[in-house]
Amino acid sequence: MSADTQALYWFRKAAEQDYAVGQFGVGNMYFRGEGVPQDYAKAIELFTRAAEQGLRVAEYQLGVAHDTGQGVPQDDELAFEWYRRAAEQGMPEARYRVGIMYEQGRGVEADFSEGVRWLIWAAIRGHAQAQFHLGHQAHVGSGVPVNYGMAMLWYERAAEQGHTTAQFNIGYMHLNGQGVPEDAGTAAAWFERSSAGGDPQSQHALGILYASGKGVPQDLGRAIDLYRASAVQGYSQAQFDLGFAYANGRGVAQDPEEAASWYLKAAEQGHADAQYLLAAMYLEGKGVTQDTVEAYALWTAAAAGGIQDAEEVKKQLDPFLLPRSWRGRTSCLAST
Repeated sequence: MSADTQALYWFRKAAEQDYAVGQFGVGNMYFRGEGVPQDYAKAIELFTRAAEQGLRVAEYQLGVAHDTGQGVPQDDELAFEWYRRAAEQGMPEARYRVGIMYEQGRGVEADFSEGVRWLIWAAIRGHAQAQFHLGHQAHVGSGVPVNYGMAMLWYERAAEQGHTTAQFNIGYMHLNGQGVPEDAGTAAAWFERSSAGGDPQSQHALGILYASGKGVPQDLGRAIDLYRASAVQGYSQAQFDLGFAYANGRGVAQDPEEAASWYLKAAEQGHADAQYLLAAMYLEGKGVTQDTVEAYALWTAAAAGGIQDAEEVKKQLDPFLLPRSWRGRTSCLAST
């Protein structure tokens, strides 16, 4: 007998005796399709029976179902109501959801102060995302005055639980002297912690420090490894910097084709500098098949992204580079 089969057997036994935990357990297996065919309707029925007995995890799960539209029509007001019931029983995740919905005015009339109150309750109970959220509000002044000391306090609590973005933000504050003395070495240590957790922004930031030798010994090979780790996760600035390294032979052997490949990945995400440099490569046929039309389209996209030089290049080349029939063409990148 598999573990799922055993769990289902005992949960059903408990549910038949009207135990809320058993009802929730069977419902959760139907909701996830574990040991039984997935059946949202049956799951919702069992969650409701358990929630009516006051089981907070069932109340919370009904909130999730109505929030996401899984098994029931999406309904912000019902989602808020079920989250609130679970939150009033002290469930940190439910308190966090209630706080966010108050701040957003979703399912309830917007009330920023009430939202913060619920978020603080969640944060005090150790909810890492609530701690990070409060830290970020104080860091950037979102709805509250900027307060670097308060930001650091909440970030540190979240960071202790492995919240990688909080770890990155602590590093950022040390790097830029926000509420603490500027210290690239301490920043690097925090970026290292966050990078080990797979955070692409930290991997890129740490790569920059290794490339420049700021706060750590200069190590271009390590910088490239970090750029790559970030780039493969889709972080566009790392993709651009990796492309730039290959284009210029910085830390790696010069490789125009590899440079173009990484520029393209960044360009497809709307990275204007990547679009600009990739356009030049298409114009010259360097690392890619020469394609004047694609070059022009990429410069159009780069100009739309705020690169003034791209607009100037277009103005200079427009009279003789492109037939008038081509000038209306835009690359798919231009809309990204």
